[in-house]
Amino acid sequence: MQRRLSSFVWDSLQRRGASAWQIEIYGGWDEEAFGVNHLGHFLLVNLLLQNMENDGRVVFVTSDTHDSDKIQFHDAGRLAYPEKFGCAEDGYPVSKLCNILCTYEMARRLKGQGKKHITVNAFNPGFMPDTGLPKALPPILNILIPALISVYAVCIGTYSNSRRSGKALAEMMVGKTYENKTGIYNDRGKIKESSRASYDKKAAVQLWVESAEMAGLKNEETICGIKS
Repeated sequence: MQRRLSSFVWDSLQRRGASAWQIEIYGGWDEEAFGVNHLGHFLLVNLLLQNMENDGRVVFVTSDTHDSDKIQFHDAGRLAYPEKFGCAEDGYPVSKLCNILCTYEMARRLKGQGKKHITVNAFNPGFMPDTGLPKALPPILNILIPALISVYAVCIGTYSNSRRSGKALAEMMVGKTYENKTGIYNDRGKIKESSRASYDKKAAVQLWVESAEMAGLKNEETICGIKS
């Protein structure tokens, strides 16, 4: 008997056991960030949607690093193959922008398909120094850099911890507050607007179509469809 999914949350870097520090240190930043943070999620979630129960929930874990006027999506090819296209992108924050563009586009498509009621939302946990994120750094930097970034995060209002963000994420997955909310951006427990670029519907459709082509996703494999 086939099991049905009621909800799932897809975090980016931790699914491969890699961290942002490791990607930056060991190279392949742009290609790794786009593939790990967006493309893999896009494909897997689309393939799993058919097995989700009605009233299921999907949450993409993103980052407030996307929230800058400088962070824009141009095309998937430039993110996946920067050397081939002779251009450089801000790989990590743009990949996090892609998470939100994908969230909004998936929510829109699921509303239109009329077969299942599945909500799709984005969650920003903030900067959490009490996680294992900095472990890839050398011992001295393991202490120094998180401490410095923590001070900076407090100053700009992006600081959090695993307990606070974990509780907010759990509420998104099973709480009644988010039972019928879809296509929203949750910043550490508060519904907020994401960046201006994340509401670009043309960019969202472009990312969707190009991601499907790159991942080899077929129209019959997803209830969301491929074309705009």
